[in-house]
Amino acid sequence: MTSKNSIPSHQYWYFLVILIAITSCKNGFDFEPSLEAITVEKMVDASLLYPDENGDSSCESLMATKKGFMCLGYYYDSQNNEYINTITTWDNEGNALNINEFSSPKSSSSYVLSSVDKYINTSDGSIVALGLASNMYTAFKFNSDGEMLWEKEILSFTDYKRYSISLFEGDDNYFLLASDDELQTKHSTFEISKDGSEINEEVTESEFRRFTVRKISNDKAIFVGANTNSLSGVVKIADINGKTIKEKDYPTLPLSFGVFLDKSRSYLLVDNRGRGYKTDKNLNIEWDTSLSGFSFTRSEIIETEAGNFLYNTREEVYLYSIEGDLLDEYLIPPESYGFRNPIKLTNGNIVISTYGGASSQLIFFNTSE
Repeated sequence: MTSKNSIPSHQYWYFLVILIAITSCKNGFDFEPSLEAITVEKMVDASLLYPDENGDSSCESLMATKKGFMCLGYYYDSQNNEYINTITTWDNEGNALNINEFSSPKSSSSYVLSSVDKYINTSDGSIVALGLASNMYTAFKFNSDGEMLWEKEILSFTDYKRYSISLFEGDDNYFLLASDDELQTKHSTFEISKDGSEINEEVTESEFRRFTVRKISNDKAIFVGANTNSLSGVVKIADINGKTIKEKDYPTLPLSFGVFLDKSRSYLLVDNRGRGYKTDKNLNIEWDTSLSGFSFTRSEIIETEAGNFLYNTREEVYLYSIEGDLLDEYLIPPESYGFRNPIKLTNGNIVISTYGGASSQLIFFNTSE
């Protein structure tokens, strides 16, 4: 006679498989962050690429690509008294590949595309970028060689600010989310066809006053703002259609910024006094610390390969551990005016540009142990 417990039941195996799967997934998200330091691997004078080396030139905004990065800039053509926009392409090692002029010459630098405020890498290897030109936010699409495919004016700078705008890619369209500049309770969703030929806008009113929006994935973002009635800080994780996935109020915190940290599956929130708050995946605060000089209008937070994070101010780059300890800092080189936002390359290196008079320097960082 067979014992009742001699052969495991189907239910036993079912629950065993589920337990193994859960354990595997959990271990897949575990990581051991290591201590890092900022090491400068190389510096490149980006202005040497421009046709007129005697004229004013700049490398204003960097955009990471799958194989390297692009640099938006412009140069002054002293012979013809014109400002001309350019896109230069680079590989991961900091070797310049080519330069493209992509807009009509302008007689004043105030009319060129001076910076890229948001951009996305698309599924076809191109880049869609949103930049400010002549007080209009304009969407640009560049192929992987830096050639402009199309441009389309979207909205006015007087109605929207860049920190309340973010870009996403859908199956058939690109999406742009924006909040008006007055009370920031009017939230707009722009659908842009992938060939740039059509734009549709949908506007909704909300009691949520949005200060910043940051992309998490193609269908999800983190929104940081306040309740218009109580003015308590609010963080929402929502899809691009506005459906809230999770939400948390912080009554005593004047929050203005938030990003998702992929390696630790957590969030980093910052208030308008430059204090940072690291949360778990459910938005519960685990620690807080002062982030020197942080500004949600000009600083960018980058997650490092080890799961730590760094950000820029106008004159310094700070590296913090995921536990909130300051690990290292880098001061802007002499004769430079200010850092632009850093980007992270696919090889793990971080690049930042700095403008110094008539030239731009590209600085390549490695955050190694």
